[in-house]
Amino acid sequence: MTKRDIKILKFINRFGKVNTDQIAAYLEVSKVRTYQIMQRLKKSGMVELVRVFHNEPGIYLCTSEGAKFTNQEKLRELHIASLKHDLKILDVFLNIRDEMQIESFMTEREIRKSVDLEHFPDLLIKYSGEQISIEVELSRKSKTRMEAIRNFYLKTVFIKKVIYFVPKSLKTYIESIYHEYDFIEVRDLV
Repeated sequence: MTKRDIKILKFINRFGKVNTDQIAAYLEVSKVRTYQIMQRLKKSGMVELVRVFHNEPGIYLCTSEGAKFTNQEKLRELHIASLKHDLKILDVFLNIRDEMQIESFMTEREIRKSVDLEHFPDLLIKYSGEQISIEVELSRKSKTRMEAIRNFYLKTVFIKKVIYFVPKSLKTYIESIYHEYDFIEVRDLV
């Protein structure tokens, strides 16, 4: 096991599941090189490859053996219903990590294991010494649910800013929920 192998395993297990394109972006190497690395990790029993969607990259998960090199247990179950959302969170992270010069971050998976909250952000990042919540919305939640999330953020003092990443079709709706609060930013999901 190389240091890079362990870095990959930790990356996979922090998010629970990743695809080849995301690993390549994280490592900043070609897809061909990523494929070679992942084939080696797969053959050594550190990761498993799951094919979920036709004509889309496979999903890599840590095995129990691979998870031993990380700080948490392997993902227990792959939930297809939330998979596109979960992968989009990782895409957002990869897009903003350089722009924001993230000091540290916690995935929803890590947050759920460490603290009991009434709402779990998709991602919590530390930037310029402040905690920023990242929310990725792919579909419209009820106004009641959105207001409950807003109220959570209003009373949560350790989170200084919330950035929503949403498709253009949801932007106006999300902005209407938060229009009077300057700690909320709504960005287009790309």
